[in-house]
Amino acid sequence: MLKTTYFYEEMGTYGSYPCKFICNDNNIYVVKHNGDNTRNKHLINEYIAFQLAQTINLRVPDYALVQIDQGLFERTHHFRGGRPDGVAFGSKWIDGTIKNLDTQSYYIVGKSDDSISLAKNLLKIIIFDIWLINDDRAYNNPNVIVCENHNNTYLYAIDHAAIFANQSYINLEREKEHCPTREDTLVNHPMFDEVCRYFDSLFKYEIDIIVEQITSVPEPVIKQIIASIPYEWKISATEKALILDFLISRQKMLNDNVYEIINI
Repeated sequence: MLKTTYFYEEMGTYGSYPCKFICNDNNIYVVKHNGDNTRNKHLINEYIAFQLAQTINLRVPDYALVQIDQGLFERTHHFRGGRPDGVAFGSKWIDGTIKNLDTQSYYIVGKSDDSISLAKNLLKIIIFDIWLINDDRAYNNPNVIVCENHNNTYLYAIDHAAIFANQSYINLEREKEHCPTREDTLVNHPMFDEVCRYFDSLFKYEIDIIVEQITSVPEPVIKQIIASIPYEWKISATEKALILDFLISRQKMLNDNVYEIINI
């Protein structure tokens, strides 16, 4: 576990109110915390999503558990999201020239040496979101970073605090049957249309590869991810079981959900 060594700022992002720190590995992290004792779910969701993303080789920033040092703050410093404390979730700062994916960023597909990896990664983000029912990535809020580094262009998926339909875990038994709409995903983003045209007749083939990759994540791997959630985040055995059931159940219905939304 890393420890914070320098505090930059509380960032201007509403919802999770992350803070920017340097940690004892000398890297910068965007750190989500539970300073006001209302956001353990955000930390748990980020932790689960980042590890699942890595199992399917979906590009996300490197992450770490971070122990926050209270001694870094002035006693009078006001935090909108509560005073950072305890074990938090840190997302490593991405090197390179970065910008948010917007409605003008789709031009990079088909006009970049990295077109094939960009197109595949966007498809993987969309299908990953359908699996987890990410309630906070859509046309007007992509939560995708476009990074240019050493003449290469990458897409990074960020911010998974609202997976599981942004619901309490106790509601997952009901929510697992839900199928998101096009408007709930990046299928409604202009870059998706560019990806469709780019893959052309291979489009369905590329979708099927990603669906197979996600549905093949073994149950023991998912169980281990859930079991490793830090005890400081106060998740019960019942809630862990509900999360596992949600993920396994949605693996089984993922193919149908994907083709219902994409409609090809």
